[in-house]
Amino acid sequence: MCISVRNFSKVYQTGGTPFTSGRQLNAVENLTFGLSKGECFALLGVNGAGKTTIFKSITAHEQPTQGSITIEGMDVVKDFAKCRKLIGYCPQFNPIFDTMTVDQNMEYYATLKGIQPATLRRRLINEVIQELDLQDHRKK
Repeated sequence: MCISVRNFSKVYQTGGTPFTSGRQLNAVENLTFGLSKGECFALLGVNGAGKTTIFKSITAHEQPTQGSITIEGMDVVKDFAKCRKLIGYCPQFNPIFDTMTVDQNMEYYATLKGIQPATLRRRLINEVIQELDLQDHRKK
């Protein structure tokens, strides 16, 4: 498995004061699934089902309360700098910056993905722009 989520649970503390602990909210409880290399997937469910929590944990914005998430055998919590180069993530909301050109958006995300050196990054961006037929729009 390229991505392995095992016995994943996430509990949030809600409410409370400095003198009381509040209550626990089980956002996700004992989830296990695996994804193969190249597989694209989405999570569907009602509001509050834990979809965002799972994606936040896969992308290291949240840590699991219990269980583990690995990408190519590397622990997301400990090795996310390496893991992030191996996955793509499209959030629920539009991740494109309206004030940047197509070229600038692609440069930004290629840099975030850690594509180095700049000459390789530029070549890959040019290839994608060509494949997506965006040549006439790259400076817009």
